[in-house]
Amino acid sequence: MNDDQSSATMNRDVDASDQNVGTTKLNVMSVLNGHRCQTVRGTPYRIAYPKLLCEHCDRHRIYGEQSLAVAEGAFYEGFSDPTRWWNADMVSTFGLLKCHETHRDDMIFVDAGTPSTRNDIKPRSWGAEELPSTVRSIVTVALKECHIVVMQLKLHPDCTTVVYDGMSKHAEHDLVKWERHAEYIMARYGLKKQGTGPKWIMRHYKASRDFGRRLDIQQKNSFDCGPIACRVIWELFQPGQFDEKYGHTIIGRGGTPSKIASKKSEDWRNMCLLELKEMIGKHTKDMFVIKKKKRRNEENNEIDDSSTRQNKRQK
Repeated sequence: MNDDQSSATMNRDVDASDQNVGTTKLNVMSVLNGHRCQTVRGTPYRIAYPKLLCEHCDRHRIYGEQSLAVAEGAFYEGFSDPTRWWNADMVSTFGLLKCHETHRDDMIFVDAGTPSTRNDIKPRSWGAEELPSTVRSIVTVALKECHIVVMQLKLHPDCTTVVYDGMSKHAEHDLVKWERHAEYIMARYGLKKQGTGPKWIMRHYKASRDFGRRLDIQQKNSFDCGPIACRVIWELFQPGQFDEKYGHTIIGRGGTPSKIASKKSEDWRNMCLLELKEMIGKHTKDMFVIKKKKRRNEENNEIDDSSTRQNKRQK
């Protein structure tokens, strides 16, 4: 996304009101053009948290629209630094936009958050029924101790949770730290580990089996888990596109040419960052910040609900 996008693009569908629920929808570009900033590492940036409004995506979710984290162009420049850690919001935004861009019927991405207490894990028997029958796989990201991994829940008949973790040596005990997050996702969607069907299992990814084209992920430092997660999500939703877009041509067996991109995780950072910015710029028309309308009193003056509540508490 460029700061100098045309005003026509910025102002498209800027304001739209929903009279029934008392909210106003603001196109994300109109919000980013405002004056409110957040300070990140001592520098103020314009950041917005819009909803992704898409009829197709909404049909493949059971918890409504999901929120993105979108910022002005200058914000992303610092993330090309090889020692800069990417937060989960950034990776989830990449996943949600990649899911939106591909509109696959068999695979969805969800930003389910992180379970905070044991009470969060409660099976919902109705959840699985509301998932469209075409969905065979749920992709999400999990965060623990500043480390991000991708999790893919392969539904029946696979009944398998696959963990894509570049830091792991594929030891069984490495899976334990992600079990609770997997249970949380399953509970949200009414999936049961034990039942009349196949037993649900959890395993590490297999480079050849779980990707359309073999992909090995190895994290060599504590900063690259975010770009690695984005690379995995990209390959799951659009197999081979990363190579087609950033690869160089090689001649394979039988003289057949093909494109192969860098296999180094440190190189994926700039490529995934560029892809994220391109997707944000491409899909801004589908991003809206939902705000509650201000009430008006009898003299037609605007009343801020939060101010009203504060005054009542003071009384």
